[in-house]
Formats: sequence, structure tokens, C-alpha cells
Amino acid sequence: MKTLFYGGNIITMAEPLYAEAVIVENERIIAVGREAELRQNADEFVNLNGATLMPGFIDAHSHLTEYATTLTQVPLGGIDNFEDMKNAIQKHIRDNGIPDGEWVIGRNYDHALFPNHKHPTKEQIDSIAPNHVLMIKHSSGHTGLVNECLIKKFNLTPETPVPSGGKIVTENGKLTGELEESALSMIRGKVPPIDIDKACEAHKKIQRLYASNGITTAQDGYLNSRMTAIYTKLHERGDLKLDIISYAPKLYYDKLKEKTDALPKGIRAHLGGVKYFLDGSPQLRTAWVRTPYLGGNGKDMGTQIHSDEDVIEAFRFAAERHAQIIIHSNGDAAVEQFLRCLEIVAKEYPKSTKLRHTIIHAQLMGVDQLSKAAELGVIVSFFVAHTYHFADTHLRNLGNERGYKVSPTKSALANGVTFTFHQDAPVIEPDMLETVWCAANRITRNGVHLAGEEISVLDALRAVTVNAAYQYFEEDKKGTIEKGKLADFILLDKNPLEVPKETIRDINILATYKRGECIYKKEQ
Repeated sequence: MKTLFYGGNIITMAEPLYAEAVIVENERIIAVGREAELRQNADEFVNLNGATLMPGFIDAHSHLTEYATTLTQVPLGGIDNFEDMKNAIQKHIRDNGIPDGEWVIGRNYDHALFPNHKHPTKEQIDSIAPNHVLMIKHSSGHTGLVNECLIKKFNLTPETPVPSGGKIVTENGKLTGELEESALSMIRGKVPPIDIDKACEAHKKIQRLYASNGITTAQDGYLNSRMTAIYTKLHERGDLKLDIISYAPKLYYDKLKEKTDALPKGIRAHLGGVKYFLDGSPQLRTAWVRTPYLGGNGKDMGTQIHSDEDVIEAFRFAAERHAQIIIHSNGDAAVEQFLRCLEIVAKEYPKSTKLRHTIIHAQLMGVDQLSKAAELGVIVSFFVAHTYHFADTHLRNLGNERGYKVSPTKSALANGVTFTFHQDAPVIEPDMLETVWCAANRITRNGVHLAGEEISVLDALRAVTVNAAYQYFEEDKKGTIEKGKLADFILLDKNPLEVPKETIRDINILATYKRGECIYKKEQ
């Protein structure tokens, strides 16, 4: 069946930028051009009725599996005081009949919204659910709060060994209930998994959420061994609708590569490379920086997770496997370590500059570091929505000079850096149009205009289509509407290139097509 899409604005994200019509057959685009010329070759017709068709959005970094698991957790995003947080968690326990002794997990709590930007005390945490194993995850994903029930269950003390880069926070020799970085990960790894059927249902719902935001390719940014069975079952049920590209921690990469290579033929899931971490979060002051955070003792530089020797070994590991590595690097000192170590390895393995190694987040990347990134062939995936969601905190922690420069996208363009955008879901919702709005406007929650690094709407759209396809080595089949590429489309009620840039995030996604199949349609 040859299907003609016509009757609206068709943004190709290629040259020429607009087309009148597109024909799709067997999941792919077979022709792009003038409607009158293509109509005679079609046997099915989709009238766009004046709406705008463009390539599907490509998620450059998120945690799809982790996001799916959050469907069983307590949403705390936007809560700005302890009592409301306590009430939300207690209501979740009552509504779900969770017995004493069982786990209760809250997500997306943000202390920056609380009075004086402070975490609740240990006594307050313990008062919420004293008979349940309680963990409250921060919106950054890099810290969390736990209660006495959990502390006793895992025998946590100030002397408990913690993996590199983590911290069990104490005050006057006593635990405060806060776990940072790898200390939190250590506990998160002990959360019992939900059964595979419930996991599949959760993944089905999360894929629909991504599709409702126009995303046709998603990332699972920290693959675990259980996921291959879930992907396989989703595939067998016909419920794997998105393309999912996963990244495995270095320690388990070889084992997980074997498992993903053995996935069924035609499955829409594959391993993209290695995942690694260099630092923490700027809003928690754990991003590793070259200049101290404000309001400290002049020595508050964040958290360095790995030595140069470890990072060099990680790049060698990737080069020997001809694998891409994506590295969480928020602070400019972490970015400096990334570039410094890659440059060393590139002299031993020149092909390293062709593997499209990616700096993930790059919030505080210095303008002075961009030219070196371009020289080494590095992709920079900016969490540019920080400009809205977290930049008021960054201004307090960093001051205006650095705070105004978070996600320096305009400078990246000027330096020839290929960059993409992401939301790090479930840190924030995978809302690509909001992210495009953030890049073009750079307005904080409190209305501060972070002037100087704005980019055009077209360049922002390139970051989530053309450039994101390039990041995944998929530029031959995704990112633009051109002959031979996959029919991954989204339909918008307004043309983002024609409306005022201030209104971009108000555009509605009417439909999402994956390989020519409509996988989401907005309810009327």
C-alpha cells in the first residue's frame, strides 16, 4: 500500500526544507515532492488538513526502563513543602494497601522548592511511614532520602563502605537520612523488581507517553540484564512500538552485548554502547567544577567520581570494541577530564574520534572547551531544559556569570559542535517541544532571561531530529523526511517555524507515526 501524506506543511529538516507531499510504502519513504506529481502513484491518502508534518523526535538520552518503574512510585514533582509530601506518600500507602515492612518509593522530590531550599530532617522523614521501607528519590536522580526502617534493614552506619563518588551524609556523627550518588545507587540496586508481566505493561504505557510527546526513538540509558527478556516479550506481543537504543555500564558491557546480540531478529531494540559517569548534579552541588560553588568555604568543587587512569581505561575499552561511550559529565571539570583523557586515547586509537563519543548533560561546559570537543569529534547532548527547570538554583549556586551560560548552545554552534537535546526522563517529562522552547527562549521558572545563548527554533529542532540521528549512527534512516528513510513522523497543530517562539511549548502533537504506523493520536 502506497500512502500519500498531503494537504499541510511538511517540514523535511533537509533541503529543500518544505515539501507538498510524501509517499510511504513498507515502513519507508519512497517519494517526497509536489502533490500533483506524487498523487498518481498513491492508492491511500492522508489529508493533513493544514497541520504540520515533520520527522519524529529522537530522544538523545533518557532512562526508559527506570521511567517505567516509576509508575508504581509516588509522584512528588512540584511539591514545595514537607506536609504536602508527607500527605502524598501516606495517601499512596493507603490507596494501594501497602503492608508494613514493604517498600515505598517517592520520586522527583526537589528540595530547591522547599522553604530555605533545605531537605527535611531525619525526624521528619521517619514520621512519614515509620513501618515501611521508605526511599525518596530527588528529581536529579543523584541523591535521596531514606528512613530509619530502611537504615536498619541494610545496617547503614557512618562507617558503611560506599562505592567511589558516593556519600552517606552525617551530621554530628549521626545519619541525616540523605544518601548521595553511589550510596543511593547501592540501595536502589536492592529494590525488588516487579514481575515481568507488570514490567511489560509499564513499558507499554511509557512508550505511549513518549509517543504522545512525538518521540519515535527512545533511549534506555542504563541497561540491566533483565531488560532483554522484557524487550523480547514486548516484541512477541507486538508491543515494542518505539526503537529503543540502550547503553550498558562498562562493568557489564560484554555480557550484555552477548545478550542483546541474541535478541530476536527484527526486534526494535539494540545496544548502542557504553555508559559511564564522571560527576554528579549541579543543583546538588555535586557536579565537578573548575571554580568553587558560591556560599561554601571556597573548596566546594563538587564530586570527582573517577581518576584519569580510570577514564583513559574506559575510552580504551570502548576503542577496542569499536563502541560508542556516553559519559555523564555535568561540570566543566568533568568535561575537562573527558576531553583530556579522550585526547590521550585518540593518539593510541585514532578511530576514537570517529566513534561519536557523547558528553551527556554538559550543563556547565565552558565555552573555552567547545573547540576541543569539535576537534575530537565529540557529540554534546545538552540537558537544555535546565534553563527553565533548575537554572534559578544554578544562579544561586554559581552566580550570574556561570549561571547564564548553562547549556551554551549558541557558542556550540559557533564552534562547530554537533549537539543534541534530552530530558533525562524520568528527571523531567520527555517533552521535546518544551525543550525546543527552552533552547529558543532560555527563561527560568522565576522569569529570568538567560540571555546570550539562545538559538533559532530551526537549530533547536535539528538537535532533536537530524543531530540525534547522527548521534546514534542512524542518519541514513532517521532525522529527515527524505526518500529511503523510515516513515517516522509527527503531526503538529501549528508550524513551529512560523509561530512566535514564545508559544512553541503550547503546540499540540496530533499524531505520531512509527514506520508509517500511527502509534499515537490525540483524543479530540
